[in-house]
Amino acid sequence: MGTSRTSSVREVPMTAQEGRAMAVIIVGAPADETLRNRMTALAEAHRRREAFFGTSSPAVVSGPLPGEDFVPTPRALDAALSGPSWGEKVDAKHRKAIRRIPGAIIRFPLEDGGTVDTFITDWSPLPGACAIAVHPGHPLATEEGFTGRYARHPLTGDLIGVWTAGWVRPDFGTGAVVVNPAHSEVDLDFARRTGLPIRFALADRPPSCDPETWPRPPVVKRGVTRTGQPFDQAARDYLDELVAHGHAEQTALPHLTKRHPNPELLAALMADPRTTVITTADAISKDLLWARVALAELGRAATPRIVTDIPVRNPQQVESLIRNVARKEPGAPDRKLLHALEAGDFDEAFTALRSTTDRTSAQTAVRVLFGAESLVP
Repeated sequence: MGTSRTSSVREVPMTAQEGRAMAVIIVGAPADETLRNRMTALAEAHRRREAFFGTSSPAVVSGPLPGEDFVPTPRALDAALSGPSWGEKVDAKHRKAIRRIPGAIIRFPLEDGGTVDTFITDWSPLPGACAIAVHPGHPLATEEGFTGRYARHPLTGDLIGVWTAGWVRPDFGTGAVVVNPAHSEVDLDFARRTGLPIRFALADRPPSCDPETWPRPPVVKRGVTRTGQPFDQAARDYLDELVAHGHAEQTALPHLTKRHPNPELLAALMADPRTTVITTADAISKDLLWARVALAELGRAATPRIVTDIPVRNPQQVESLIRNVARKEPGAPDRKLLHALEAGDFDEAFTALRSTTDRTSAQTAVRVLFGAESLVP
């Protein structure tokens, strides 16, 4: 998008709304210097477009912004994709990045009132659960270890302890999980470290007094219950019973596997929801998605202009266009050219510039696209 400088071209100072903060930001790491230069030139062109066609100044952002420790809630993940569109291609990438995990919310009544909601993906061995673990930021959490709280197991009525554990992920499900050591490697390790019981709800065959029938942990998505019921049928029966009594609901929770904090982008979108974002393709599912989810968590929305296709212009073509502007006679304003510039459709504007008959509109286009103006003899 650059242009070689000749005697027919000079730099033109920006006078329209000069000094106004332009709502344009570059996001991503360009693969090479050529792409970096093209992105920079495109951003400068968009800033010049804002100077000519912008109507308002960005707002001032006040208050703290989510940082690297920000963990989006399922509500925010849902809200991010149900809000205003960021463009069909961007929306598609964001939907793919936020995957949905099928499972069930199982509510354990707390002994002293209230409930603790857990998210579980395999409830076939649920009767063997011996504890609930919550992440350190959970409302029930205390210091690492036993919280002193108990919950009732909704299938058995057993009292099971609530523990705070650093390995529980706050961004997965509800931030509270069922601890079932006989049926999970992670839970088994936790139980051995803390002395929790290891109870089998499933085995490859019904156990008896014969040691040869005793199962070895973990038994995952296989086997039968003590009554010989297959694990998949047991899972269906357990869920039906829990749902019928208001203790569970089947669901698919949204989950963002990785976070890529970009506070500068978030601040720009909060200051001006219509910010123009010049971005590399890989940053769409990283920086842009993080900012979109963070906005949803804050109860905000944005409709940014996302620019990923960087127009490439031959310097000789650009120079030829600029020289031709000087030879045009003033005519009727070229609305097509001006509309393309205002919309930020620089490919369309470049095409319209080649055929416009109005010198004034052409000069405006040259200033916006290239930061230069023809000298009229």
